[in-house]
Amino acid sequence: MRLIEDIQLSYGVEVEDFFKGKKKCYRLKQVVGTEPILQFSQNELTTLQMCMSFTEHLLGDELFTEATEALEKNQLLLTGKQR
Repeated sequence: MRLIEDIQLSYGVEVEDFFKGKKKCYRLKQVVGTEPILQFSQNELTTLQMCMSFTEHLLGDELFTEATEALEKNQLLLTGKQR
């Protein structure tokens, strides 16, 4: 129980417990309806897109496609607000 409390206090998350048969299990409580926390600001995303364009010929088709898709996913999550 101390470890669960440490996790809750250190990371600011809520841990819920439940029984699966005779075993007691724990999981992070899922919060529905909240906006995702983005790892990139608009400026960071723009810089990464510029770097990707400069290195397109070095990455090859497969890696370039993966990088493009990852950046597009993050770009879709951006609201109009910058950090």
